[in-house]
Amino acid sequence: MISSGRKYLTAGLLSWQDCLAYRANAAIWALVDGCGSMVMALIWLSVFRDRGEIGGYSLNQMITYYLVASAVSLLTTPHMEYNIIWEIRQGLLSGYLTRPADRYTMHIVSETVWQVMKFLMFLPSYLVVCWFLRRYIIITLTPLNLLFFCSAVLLAYLINCGMKMLLGSVAFWVTETRGLFQVLECLWGLLSGEILPLSLLPIWLTVIGGFLPFKYVVWFPTELFLDRVPVQEAVLGLGLQVCWAVVLLVVSRLVWMRGLAVYEGVGG
Repeated sequence: MISSGRKYLTAGLLSWQDCLAYRANAAIWALVDGCGSMVMALIWLSVFRDRGEIGGYSLNQMITYYLVASAVSLLTTPHMEYNIIWEIRQGLLSGYLTRPADRYTMHIVSETVWQVMKFLMFLPSYLVVCWFLRRYIIITLTPLNLLFFCSAVLLAYLINCGMKMLLGSVAFWVTETRGLFQVLECLWGLLSGEILPLSLLPIWLTVIGGFLPFKYVVWFPTELFLDRVPVQEAVLGLGLQVCWAVVLLVVSRLVWMRGLAVYEGVGG
């Protein structure tokens, strides 16, 4: 057990060295993952000109929502599916399978390190935007809400890891995955609350979203930060996050193992 932990710690340190060598790549992903919500915050400044409330949000709540959502989205959105697909298509996965470290776990460890680097690259510009919008930002966090929020962000990351590992594993059977990726990214952006708070979506769409894990990766943690979720609902939401994280990680692991069974190791 200790030996395995050292292997993954070493892998994490090597990934950190890669991050330092490819800081521009991390910066680009930081812009992709985090800037959308910050731009939406600026748009809502114009939308709210003559309105006191939209969808149950005041202007201050809406601006804070998008600023928090941008940080949550950045922290909880890994992109290991692209590396997985590349390794499968090029036959590179074969070399990793001969090593003692589990490749499934390695993807999560490496991507976690990249997440930290992305956030550090994003933080300066994020703080500048927050400073310019500081008069609109409201923070009403209690110690309990802060605990709920941090737990929700961690669980959201695990949910996304399960989804992205599952998505990447599809490449064992499907050669062209771009169309599937685009559809899921649209669903993720819409139903996660990154594009719009869920209260602004049509009722039928929010009902459908209630049966899917997307709303628990951005909307739910952000609502916890805004103190808009009663304690009982917060506990229930955290429990559902745990369930989704376990289900997606287990299913993605099973699909990964099944994919390895049919993997031929031929690249090109």
